[in-house]
Amino acid sequence: MAIKHNLNQQKRRAQRIHARIIATAGRPKLLLTRSNKAIYLQVIDHHGKIIAASSEHSLVKATGKKLSGSKTNKAQLVGADLGKKLQQAKIKSVSVDRGACKYHGRLKAAVEAVKQTGVEI
Repeated sequence: MAIKHNLNQQKRRAQRIHARIIATAGRPKLLLTRSNKAIYLQVIDHHGKIIAASSEHSLVKATGKKLSGSKTNKAQLVGADLGKKLQQAKIKSVSVDRGACKYHGRLKAAVEAVKQTGVEI
C-alpha cells in the first residue's frame, strides 16, 4: 500500500504545480520531465501547442553520436539545445513547470543551461 499512497501524493503534487504555472501569450510554459535514464524539455504555449522540445533521444538522433558524461552533463546539453531552439523561435521568457520533481540536480542543470542562452526564467 505504501507504493500506491506515494503515487497518489506524487500525482497531487504534480497537479498542484501544474495549476499554479499558467502559460500566457507572452510567457509560455517550460515543462520538465525526467525518467531514470533521460530528461525531456518542452515549451508549451497557452493553447497547449508545443513550440519547442528537446531531449537526450532527439540529440542522439540529430548528432548520430551517443552522449557521454553524467546525467547532469546530458541535462545541460539538452537545456542548451532547447535554449537555441527558443532563440530561433524568438521566445524571450518562459515559466518553469517542474511537475512533481524537486528543483535540483538534473532539472536545475537543464534550466540553468536554458538561462545561459539568454532566455529569462
